Amino acid sequence: GCSLRITADKAAGTEGPGAAETKAAKEKLDFRKDVHLRYFMYTLRMLPEDYEGFDTKRMMILYLALSGLDVLGELEKVDKKTATKAIDWIYAMQKVPPPKQPEAKAHFGFRGGPSYGGKYDPTCKAGGGGDPGLSRDEAHIAMTYSALCALRILGDDLGRV
Repeated sequence: GCSLRITADKAAGTEGPGAAETKAAKEKLDFRKDVHLRYFMYTLRMLPEDYEGFDTKRMMILYLALSGLDVLGELEKVDKKTATKAIDWIYAMQKVPPPKQPEAKAHFGFRGGPSYGGKYDPTCKAGGGGDPGLSRDEAHIAMTYSALCALRILGDDLGRV
């Protein structure tokens, strides 16, 4: 594949067709850390208008913003109040089995956002009614992963999981 072609070109001492244009394009790339930093900080405060349809994926968007700040080396920009608020919000999205149904653990974890309800209510009144095991207010494996990662990035010990 492609890696063999690059290796062969380097071994032969040639750069291949279009190499000058590729080098010029690479030299023009300008990573604007300040723009990314502002975007991630904005995303922590509110869901951008373009993402309103992604309400059920807020957890993943939060994780993206936090991990982006971490990669940029700017995680310290998240103040203690914001971190605490984010941690509390994440735990509010946790679904836990009703005390009398411990076997139902397989259906619980973290939801992606508040669109199907607030904190878990065993009667499912907050999630649209019905049986807690069959409600549309369910946890999601990708959102659970995102929640756990976001909690660890924020320094939480996962003590409330």
